[in-house]
Amino acid sequence: MDFVNYCYLYLLILLYVTIKESDLTSLQVIKFEVPEKVVAGNSTKLICSTGPDFGRLATIKWYRNDSEFYRVQFKPPRMKTFPAVGIQINEEKSSKGIVILDNVTLETAGNFRCEVTREMDFTTHEKNGTMDVIEMLPPLPGDSNQSSTPLSRTTIFIIAITSVLMLTC
Repeated sequence: MDFVNYCYLYLLILLYVTIKESDLTSLQVIKFEVPEKVVAGNSTKLICSTGPDFGRLATIKWYRNDSEFYRVQFKPPRMKTFPAVGIQINEEKSSKGIVILDNVTLETAGNFRCEVTREMDFTTHEKNGTMDVIEMLPPLPGDSNQSSTPLSRTTIFIIAITSVLMLTC
């Protein structure tokens, strides 16, 4: 083989290795879970995973209402939290694709977004979902058959504005 053929062969091998390394597949979030409704005071789980591609990811970032509150970096491996009102992360139970939020409050509600970034070419993919927080009202005194009633933040606000109490002495 002459020099030109070696160069072509080298370029073909280099192209093959590059294609093999990137797998020519698009980055996708294959499992995404944000609960639609969570009871205030409870814990909840947020899930964002890309499957077996974890080794090639650079970061997984979580946002609530466009403010980042949690990040997993893969090289070097590190988890980082950012302060956010109503967000209390259980760092011991959280992992690469799972975030555990403890003691959910009405302020926790919002639009949650997960963004994954691939290490090789820094392509990103994201998914989002909305979570509402429900506050359970205690049963009325003396009514043992009544269970707690769920009220959302919107309902509580409407009750506060429209409630009128009339007493007769």
